[in-house]
Amino acid sequence: METKTIALIAGGSALATIVIVLVLIAIVYVLRKKYREKYTLLPLDGALKRKVNVKELPSTEEQQSAAMLNAQLFLRSSNYRMVNELVSIGRRSDKFYFQVTDKSTKVLMSMSSKAEESKLPVNVTSIRNDICDLLMNLKHSLIYPTRHAEFLQGRELLVIFRDLNSNGSLRDIIYDVKPTLPTQEKYRPKKNRPFKPQKIALYGRQIITALIYLKNLGFPFGHLHSGNVIVKKDRCMLTDYENGLLGKKPQLYDVFERLSRRGIKDSRGPT
Repeated sequence: METKTIALIAGGSALATIVIVLVLIAIVYVLRKKYREKYTLLPLDGALKRKVNVKELPSTEEQQSAAMLNAQLFLRSSNYRMVNELVSIGRRSDKFYFQVTDKSTKVLMSMSSKAEESKLPVNVTSIRNDICDLLMNLKHSLIYPTRHAEFLQGRELLVIFRDLNSNGSLRDIIYDVKPTLPTQEKYRPKKNRPFKPQKIALYGRQIITALIYLKNLGFPFGHLHSGNVIVKKDRCMLTDYENGLLGKKPQLYDVFERLSRRGIKDSRGPT
């Protein structure tokens, strides 16, 4: 009799446990579905949609080899040591990334050239020094700091050192991926992690504050997207702000310029 009673109690406990687990799974499912449904695609006109869908071609093996040689050449006279090349972790085919270390800290080294259409004479020593000083002296809690900036001697290549953030960019967090994977592999349309409205409001306010800071300085920053926002301990910080100084255009520059002209024309009313 006692054995049957114990068996019944054990069976009832097991059943209760299963029910609780199923209820918890159902709650988690409903909550995940609820927050996913808060994301809605914005309507895009034909030109913008085509531009968004255009993916820049990855750098060639020849370009990557040349970049590696330049990086190794630069590191010979620095305090950093090469760990490995981070192939295609960014969208630009003319910007290259490497993981380096100074014996105690993981550091992200980037190397990029001046845009061909830029008229800034970066071959002039004083201009090169001014650009590097400006980047290293941007001090704000919402601007990701530059550890060191320097042009490769005899070339129009800007080398930047910043701490390697283990969380990656805002885009990496949204897609819940490892930051050092190639862009083509890590950003899948069906894999994402939505934020709650409170966090969206927090991040939005931080990004706007950082943009206002740069605007008040007269610093050009037109490359705002989730890949250029570093998130560390729930704090958003703008990064890759050297792109504007090198004359690089944002991916959607032509489209937004056309939309801006259309908006100005519409605001004037019929003529």
